[in-house]
Amino acid sequence: MNLTESVYYVVFMFATFAAMVLACVQTVFSFGLGVTLALYGLMLVALVFILLACRNKSELPPAFDFGTQHKIKLYSYLISVAFVVETVCELLEIYRLFDGKTTAYGGAVLLALTAVSALMSALSFVLVGISYGETNHDFRRIPYLVFAPLLWSILRIAQLLSEFFSAGRELLPTLKVIALVFLMCFLYRFSFEAVKGGKTAKSTLFLSGAVFTAGALFWASHTSALIDKSESVNVLDLGLSLVALTVSYFAIKFRRSIIDRC
Repeated sequence: MNLTESVYYVVFMFATFAAMVLACVQTVFSFGLGVTLALYGLMLVALVFILLACRNKSELPPAFDFGTQHKIKLYSYLISVAFVVETVCELLEIYRLFDGKTTAYGGAVLLALTAVSALMSALSFVLVGISYGETNHDFRRIPYLVFAPLLWSILRIAQLLSEFFSAGRELLPTLKVIALVFLMCFLYRFSFEAVKGGKTAKSTLFLSGAVFTAGALFWASHTSALIDKSESVNVLDLGLSLVALTVSYFAIKFRRSIIDRC
């Protein structure tokens, strides 16, 4: 990165972490609309600056370089663990549905499909992790499995569309929507880069940064609500929260691995 891009990136990271602090504070103390708007403002600043950091990139290398990338390998395995937790949470939600303890938005079929796709996503990222480092394995040789995380995100959004909340007024549900949308967009670009090959698209760089911000904010808010034992928090969103966190850090390392080869 040149100096200008480095400055943009630093502002992006500062705005993201400042927004995370506000997300924790607002989730626990509910100071009012002003703090919520400040949080959204910081999120917007982060997105604008990560977009500016991508603007001047004219020649980008291929997205994947399976050299020694220990951090990407580690985060791939952590994502797999998070998806296993997500699978368990979906199965518990099915159990609660039949036990009459929840409405289980979307019904048992949607929950079961989401659980299966989460388990397939766990396997997919295990293969991604194996691919990074000194190995002859390439996860792109199984193209259909590459799309499992994208399918999971679509099914999760389908669940979310069945929920009723006041978007923009309730912080945690709104951050959940934003995180899921950016997760879906990033996972689409990740899958597309794996299938098409060739030079990386600028949109992949942008979404790698954007999902870091969105995922980290949802995780921070959800974790704060769990610690505070808020009545509105869904404990079974723990799996989604962990997926959001691990994919976020994977995405920012993935982005850095591309930038370093420019």
